[in-house]
Amino acid sequence: METYAGTGTSIAVSGRPSEAPKIDENQQETEERVRIIADYGAFMERNPSGGGGQIWDVKCLPYDKGTILDAICLEIVRETDENRLEALKIGALSLADYQDGVGDQPISTLGVDLTSNDPASLNDDDLKALAAKIADNPDRGRFETYKPL
Repeated sequence: METYAGTGTSIAVSGRPSEAPKIDENQQETEERVRIIADYGAFMERNPSGGGGQIWDVKCLPYDKGTILDAICLEIVRETDENRLEALKIGALSLADYQDGVGDQPISTLGVDLTSNDPASLNDDDLKALAAKIADNPDRGRFETYKPL
């Protein structure tokens, strides 16, 4: 091991590469994870998946599903703020609503979008028509195949 002497101080030089590039690399990876999570969070705000009532194709996500999950899991380990930790967990669980091969249109357990109409405001005939659509949902079988995932 050499000793470097300069400006009145001396430091041991081990001949190993500096730790600075590794620190820079770790910082860049952390910034990338934070960006991925922020982009996914913004995506979730713009495109709520309906809390498990609909399944969307993974191609809708802003990044590869595994990349998002990896970023979230690594940040969960590091996170100390309870509110942010809970948001990260919800984000990770929400990824289950995105599966391969679903296609351009989401599939739902009910076959109708209940967010567009308040069922309480519908008259009897409209409620019967809504119930018939739910009973005849052509996607029910497909939804059930994805549900366990």
